Amino acid sequence: MIQAQQQSLRAQQQLILSNAMVGIVFLRDRHVTQWNDSFERLFGYEPGAFMGSSSRQWYLTEEDWLVTGSSAMRRCRMVCRSRAR
Repeated sequence: MIQAQQQSLRAQQQLILSNAMVGIVFLRDRHVTQWNDSFERLFGYEPGAFMGSSSRQWYLTEEDWLVTGSSAMRRCRMVCRSRAR
């Protein structure tokens, strides 16, 4: 049952990614794990070129990248704590 639900969710996610007119990217530990064609076109990359790449490439400076990451992690922790209550 759970496996069928997961497959259904993955199919829905792929449908959204395939049809979205805006660029969408998923990151894990600030590295690209999934994206859509619109995102590749936005940056002018060949299909598949983003896989595993760091999000650092989208920031002007290392400092900007680090500050943004710290801020995002704080927000994620707050959301996780509020959901646990």
